[in-house]
Amino acid sequence: MTVQVAGRNILAAVFLGLLFLLPACGGGSDGGLFDGLDPDPKQFYVSSFADNTMYLITASKVAEGTHCYIYLEQGEVVDNAAGVIPTLLREFDNTIYSIVTTRFGSEPNPGSDGDPKIYIVLTTMRQSPNPSSGVAGYFRPANEYSRTRYATSNQKEMFFVDIPQLNRDLAWSLRTLAHEFQHMIHWEQKMHRMGQEDDLWLNEAMSEAAESYCYGVNASNAYVYANNTEDSLTGWSTTQFTDSRDYASVGMWSQYIIDRIPDGGSPDNNVFARALRSTNLGRVSVGDGLAGTGKSFFDVFFDWTLANLFTGVGDPDLLDAIRADNSRRQWSYAPNPDIEYFFRHYLYRSDNAAFQPLPQWSSTYSLYTPVSPPFGDVTWLPTELLTTTASFIDYGNGLLYSEITPATSYPYFSEGYLVVRNATVTDSVGAGDNVVFSAPGGGGLPPAAARLLSTARPAARSKAVAPPVVHDRGNGFAVLAEEERRLRALGIRPEF
Repeated sequence: MTVQVAGRNILAAVFLGLLFLLPACGGGSDGGLFDGLDPDPKQFYVSSFADNTMYLITASKVAEGTHCYIYLEQGEVVDNAAGVIPTLLREFDNTIYSIVTTRFGSEPNPGSDGDPKIYIVLTTMRQSPNPSSGVAGYFRPANEYSRTRYATSNQKEMFFVDIPQLNRDLAWSLRTLAHEFQHMIHWEQKMHRMGQEDDLWLNEAMSEAAESYCYGVNASNAYVYANNTEDSLTGWSTTQFTDSRDYASVGMWSQYIIDRIPDGGSPDNNVFARALRSTNLGRVSVGDGLAGTGKSFFDVFFDWTLANLFTGVGDPDLLDAIRADNSRRQWSYAPNPDIEYFFRHYLYRSDNAAFQPLPQWSSTYSLYTPVSPPFGDVTWLPTELLTTTASFIDYGNGLLYSEITPATSYPYFSEGYLVVRNATVTDSVGAGDNVVFSAPGGGGLPPAAARLLSTARPAARSKAVAPPVVHDRGNGFAVLAEEERRLRALGIRPEF
């Protein structure tokens, strides 16, 4: 069924040829669907991602809950609105609001308009001409400013949700609401309260974490990251035209923190919430958030790369052994079939693939098979000793060399797995590393290794599989953050 709001049409359901007003049904919220003519439709300024301008729409209220209002642009259609709009209301009120505020802190409340409820406006957005940069929804910081100081501010706490995306995939739109709500909270905690703009990569990492807290692992992040591990964790495109790689990198890093530094549901123990309360920014604030865990930002990055390494091997016995060992559990994610599936099939480069220079805080993964089976030999020859480190798994013998020595031969049985990482703030330069792989006996004896399993392992590889659906990931927040920077450069500040 479709429902259209145009002029003063009512929201209705059609059943057996009869017209019924929708009853209030808040799904646990106070209020529910608006069951009559909206006596007060509102105008809202909307951001055009097609040409970076603003335009006005008129929208009517179609639902109201404990924490939100939902408005629908007049003349636009939401497919199956009788099911979709109550779901949006229920999920925001009962799932997203409680989980995201518990994990990250408070939004502006009552905020710029003195109203504790958040506006969710459903509209057909004017999208970028770049087909990979569609925006499913957004939070615009400029809406927190007074209209007397900035004419195109809506002066409300609000999100805009794209109707075509909502019609295609309700679940993705719900994840988008959780993602954008974290941006609103991040703005309140850092920009409004401290007058500081946080690093964009970390803001986006926390929004990916918000999605995961509410709705679980994003399978497309696992797939995209497994194919693009060389993407910098801390780098982020500042233009509208980005792709999914940046989101996937920060998404898998934040998923690792969720899995391996649990908070017990308390913001007092949550790494992200503590980072938000820190007066520092970016990596330094994450270090503050890790206080008391015995880990630094570098430690977490190092362990995360090993978690990727072991997950990509694709051996459930190996992963079970690591997860069962308190001293090694940090080298794994919590069990998740999507991460394990896509890492196993897509993470590793073949042993004849050329190495590329690594940007800061990134890694690359390689699989080696023997020239003369079943034994092989690998020697790592880095071009950037000051920026790169490496770890190696002799899979057949169940051995891990957590930090290998350059120009030293490492023998292996059956398969060898290598991770090279740039765990510094400097982009690696030059032609990239070189690895010599040969029959055994190509070098001296390696340092002692940590034994992972006591028995020899067969080859764990299998052929690649079909990818998941990868949603368009626009970079709307980067563009909208720049708008606020211009306001602040003029000395304009929120008036609450």
